[in-house]
Amino acid sequence: MTPAASPVRGGTELAERGRPVHVFDPRLLAGLTLLAAALAGGCARPATTMPGCEPGGRLGILAQAVPTASRVPCLKEMPVGWNFDALDVDSERARFWLDSDRAGVRAAEVELSSTCDVGGATPVAVEEEATRRYQRLTSLSPRFVGTTYDVFDGGCVTYRYDLVNGPHIVLYQELHEAVSLFSRHGLAEDVRADLGVDLDPKGRRR
Repeated sequence: MTPAASPVRGGTELAERGRPVHVFDPRLLAGLTLLAAALAGGCARPATTMPGCEPGGRLGILAQAVPTASRVPCLKEMPVGWNFDALDVDSERARFWLDSDRAGVRAAEVELSSTCDVGGATPVAVEEEATRRYQRLTSLSPRFVGTTYDVFDGGCVTYRYDLVNGPHIVLYQELHEAVSLFSRHGLAEDVRADLGVDLDPKGRRR
């Protein structure tokens, strides 16, 4: 029997709806325009720019996509054998993909959204402060396939992975070590100080 859905305020599997959305609401578009203008000094387009764990406009663009999220996913350092593939941001979510020389192209997807469904997932330990983590595995062999959810105030980061069985434990650890959760409050302060742009003009600061 399929477990009943358990919506949690803080992340949803929007990608499973089968359609990417690329329509921005006016408020989001205005915020992105300000950030883009501040970044106009020759930076690559967001679609080709890795969201590193550094304060500034690139991470701010992810935060603008989900205004309620108290944290934003970022990449601390790419493990050996992993590569950043692409970033996609719209008015409901932000997500990026990672390639692996062992697990293949887009072996992992990391998505920020406002709510998530952790029905059937198991609570697991997490080192991030004020964050709950859940895991749901759908295959152990011949591929290690599953989803991990990091749930926090106002948002959720969903990790979807399809890894080669054998080195999957190391690959799984590398993925979760590479991705960190950046504080929205700290990001808003840094964006304001460095770029003169208010990340949360309507008082959504956390």
